[in-house]
Amino acid sequence: MAVVSGPDAAKLARQFRQMRDELDGSAQAARLKAVANDCARRDFREAVVNDLGDTSMSHWWRRKPIDVTAFAKSLGTTDAMVAPSGRALGPIRVLEDGRQGGRRGEISGFRSRMTKTKGRRIYATKFRANSGATKAKNTWSEAVVLFNRRAPSRLRQSQLAGYRKTWG
Repeated sequence: MAVVSGPDAAKLARQFRQMRDELDGSAQAARLKAVANDCARRDFREAVVNDLGDTSMSHWWRRKPIDVTAFAKSLGTTDAMVAPSGRALGPIRVLEDGRQGGRRGEISGFRSRMTKTKGRRIYATKFRANSGATKAKNTWSEAVVLFNRRAPSRLRQSQLAGYRKTWG
């Protein structure tokens, strides 16, 4: 019987752990999530910068710019989802489909005020402004094309790096 001890035993134990992770799918899930995060960060940013010049929609809401970003979520060992992040959903819809033109805000809201003779009176406030239509830029569609083109090769490279790390 041969006994392995010292640095050789630690190396062998590490290789067995890595082999176990490869066989049960946890290493593949981690690689898939890393590639999806990379796609969400780099490819989506590239599509937005191509359309806007930067990554924010200026004057979108109360003149505060909204960063148009995406996130990735792992859906198991074989699937991942890439989607626009929370506050970027509205700007992405406008970038993808465009905006319809028309008169904005015929009645923008209701206000109330107290009068001496009739008590509290509610009246409608009018806000007239024209908002022009914008053309669709198909930003999300362009990002999906970039994802589909680049993600398989990135996943393959990540798998090869994992196999090299495990098997030497």
